[in-house]
Amino acid sequence: MVFLYKDVLEKLFEGVDAMRAQQSKRLPVVLSVEEMRKMLMVMTGEEAVMAKLLYGCGLRVLECLRLRVKDVDLSGGKELAVVLAISLREHLGGSQGGRAGAAAPCA
Repeated sequence: MVFLYKDVLEKLFEGVDAMRAQQSKRLPVVLSVEEMRKMLMVMTGEEAVMAKLLYGCGLRVLECLRLRVKDVDLSGGKELAVVLAISLREHLGGSQGGRAGAAAPCA
């Protein structure tokens, strides 16, 4: 509101004792490729599959949570194609057609 009145409308913003928020001094933590590889290697089960999808395919958390086996078509023909690691194919319907490690279209 302070910016709107001061810089856009060029009016005084009276009656409100407002101050700007302080900028965060913490930087986000970014893992190196090797750190990420080590973390994925020690994970097991469903969590490992989800983490590999998030990291390897670039899925968002909600997309990953809503993903169903029937949404993954390893033979092609859907709207969105993402690169799928060979190690994930067996967890996502390895009996379906298609090449392992190929682009896996997702609905």
